[in-house]
Amino acid sequence: MRIRLIITIFALVWISLLVRVFYLSVNSNEYYGRLSDENTIKTQFVAPVRGEILDRNKAPIAINKLGFKIKLRPHLDSKKKRETLLGELDVIADLLPFLDKEILLKNYRKKESSYYHNFIEIVDFVSYEDIMPVYSKL
Repeated sequence: MRIRLIITIFALVWISLLVRVFYLSVNSNEYYGRLSDENTIKTQFVAPVRGEILDRNKAPIAINKLGFKIKLRPHLDSKKKRETLLGELDVIADLLPFLDKEILLKNYRKKESSYYHNFIEIVDFVSYEDIMPVYSKL
């Protein structure tokens, strides 16, 4: 009689454990899946901190200004394409009169090489206010 009682208790414990495992894995799967998604995926929009970077003498090192760079295609300084380069520099100098054509040509030739295939930066910064009236023409 005692052995039957122990086996019955043991069987009931195992059956209750199996029922609980079934409930957690099959019946509650959707609930716990949704709960885990809410815990792991968090979307938070943080505005970037903008400002100036100053050195120890309070002189600005990096300033946030909206502007543009002007770049030209490489390999325009060859004998065949020299007129194309000078023509493009003329257009830029006509549209933006504060830029000197000779300095633009010097900047182009300084960085131009037969091995360099990226666009060549001839003007580092042109302010937004200066470029917008002529932006569509460039």
